[in-house]
Amino acid sequence: MRHGAQVFHLSTERSVGAIDLRRRPLTILDYQIKSIKHDTGYHLEITLSKECANRFRADIIGLLKLTCTPAQKIERIKNCINDLVERARPARSASVQIKQLQQWLSAKLKPLSATVAEASTLSHLLMNSWLMRVDNKLYVKAPSFFFDPKMYDEKTYTAFFSPFREV
Repeated sequence: MRHGAQVFHLSTERSVGAIDLRRRPLTILDYQIKSIKHDTGYHLEITLSKECANRFRADIIGLLKLTCTPAQKIERIKNCINDLVERARPARSASVQIKQLQQWLSAKLKPLSATVAEASTLSHLLMNSWLMRVDNKLYVKAPSFFFDPKMYDEKTYTAFFSPFREV
């Protein structure tokens, strides 16, 4: 993965200055990446960083404090939810975090839902939108593409090796 002038890659060999994801997680942009041991070996787990979740909470609290009509608040909260969903798309292991944010959002919107009925459905919009948009296709369960080239179609190969794809 490339981010600016930095290149991140997974390797089984240790090198100077490398971070072992099995021992400690790495936070990149809005994501926390770590390696978790499962029955079949290690798997990469991508979740939302705490900063991203806290930023979402702070944005919602700020929107609820605004002095505007409830309908305007609802629209701004929808935009905030859609922004989080777009950010959380690559975080395929973030279902627990999204569920926690959904419960938190539901509690925060209870006073607003007394005046506008649509506010009670916004917390469900968060979970449903994330489930529809989460990107589970950008990983392959085999250790390498090159062990069996016939195993993957050209579309999957291009999704991974396109020189124009940046995170």
